[in-house]
Formats: sequence, structure tokens, C-alpha cells
Amino acid sequence: MTKSDRSAMRPALRPSPIGRSVLLVAVGVILGSLLSPGGGDRFPLPTGLFAQEGVESGGMSVEGDYQYFTFRRNLWAIHRPTGRVQFMLFPDGREDALVRSAVHQVDPTEFPPEQVRFQLSERNLTNYLWVLNPVTGKARYLRAGRDAVLEASEIHSAGALAQ
Repeated sequence: MTKSDRSAMRPALRPSPIGRSVLLVAVGVILGSLLSPGGGDRFPLPTGLFAQEGVESGGMSVEGDYQYFTFRRNLWAIHRPTGRVQFMLFPDGREDALVRSAVHQVDPTEFPPEQVRFQLSERNLTNYLWVLNPVTGKARYLRAGRDAVLEASEIHSAGALAQ
């Protein structure tokens, strides 16, 4: 018996192109219904996929003196009354240690604690924490580099926009 004779005797297990299209549409409809706002209660997207802004992201007010920004295994901790910031990288396994950056003091003359606003750069989930003063239009970012070394950008001003 030749190879072509054996393949002719086997039934075809591949669906037709129309069958594959119908199958893909059915899978898309099922996933769409599960992930849609109505189906989100049954199968929510994991929040770890998105940058989080502590309890403020849930619509609740911040209680206490600290504000936290998290994504993946990274944490920015901010002591709001003093303007002190620290970055932490949590370990991937038990054998690794928690990595902490040095504590960075935000300049209280450029960014007074009662005016400053902190925001995590969410566009591409990088380790950039923006320090913003909406009253004066000044901004800078802190970047957590390798081994959690903090790098601060120059202070930039959007004050020219108001003129």
C-alpha cells in the first residue's frame, strides 16, 4: 500500500474554510460577551494589567499620609506631607530580596505638598512617576533605573501656555 492510498483511506479531519470562519466568529462572540461591561462582573480583566493609583483609582478618598502607585511588581510610595518618595521592586521569588531606592525629597519650593500631584506614566507602563504642580504649571519626572536608582528630570514649566 502506498502513502497516497493510506491518506485516501483516512477521513479528512480539517474543517472547511467556512467551518473555520464560523468557529472563529463563535469564539469571538463568547469572549466578547465575557469581557464586555455587562459580562465584566462574571469574568473581569485582571487589574494587574493596568497601572493603579492606590485607593484613588477605586473612586475612594485617600486616607492617611501615604499615596501608592503600583504596576506589576513595582511600587511607588509617597509620603504626601513631606514630599518624600521611594521606589520598591518586589522579588519574583522567595530567594530574591526586596529592592528599595534611596528616598527622594521633592523640592517643596517648586512643588509644595498642598499643591503637588503625582501621576504614574501609564502609556507604556514604565517606571516614570510624574511630579506635577497644576497651580504653577511645573512638572518633572522621577525614573527608577536599574537597581532602583532614582533619576530626576529637569523641572519644566508650561507657564508659557498661559501667556
